Amino acid sequence: TYLQPQLNKAVKLADMDRADVGDKNPKDFILFQKAKHDVVQTRKDNTGKGEYIEGMVFPTLQFPSDHGLLMTVLRARADPPAA
Repeated sequence: TYLQPQLNKAVKLADMDRADVGDKNPKDFILFQKAKHDVVQTRKDNTGKGEYIEGMVFPTLQFPSDHGLLMTVLRARADPPAA
């Protein structure tokens, strides 16, 4: 049986460690104007517990999404430089 409801993305347990099977690469971006904001913190999560486990295939029973979370806290600059 497969946990992945999208069978075209399903991987057999025996094949989980193969580099050519499954997509384990993050593809999310946060775009902002660097001249107007400073990055305070950036985090990613694929567990639902505020942690990211590299190389983990998901969804899992604990994290039932095939998309990880990417979070960034931005601080607006008080006086952005003129462009």
